[in-house]
Amino acid sequence: MLRDAPSLQRTARGETKGTLNVAMPIDGVKRISSFRVLERLPPVVIVAKAEHEVLHGFEAMRRNYYAVAAALTLVLLLLGFLPRRRRGAPITQRKTLSACLEFIAAGDVRMECGRR
Repeated sequence: MLRDAPSLQRTARGETKGTLNVAMPIDGVKRISSFRVLERLPPVVIVAKAEHEVLHGFEAMRRNYYAVAAALTLVLLLLGFLPRRRRGAPITQRKTLSACLEFIAAGDVRMECGRR
């Protein structure tokens, strides 16, 4: 019944305006509704819209933000990984050169340092 509507119950308690998020008993659809009591008039204005309609734009934007954030995270991870690999190459070359110099210092000049 209409008198059981949550917005009318709140006006009966003395509230003059408010917003509710309720599932309507007629069709079971969750709706965001607002109400306001008009001054010097007995009627109450009630406006309601389905929650999924209200949040549709938000949901689409949130999906886009997550997709962009995932792509940027992947790019940043790849950019962070590539310089590390490049830094590893000079260390390996330095170790090889150091080993060659040790062999030369020990008098073993037969070793071919460039062809290991």
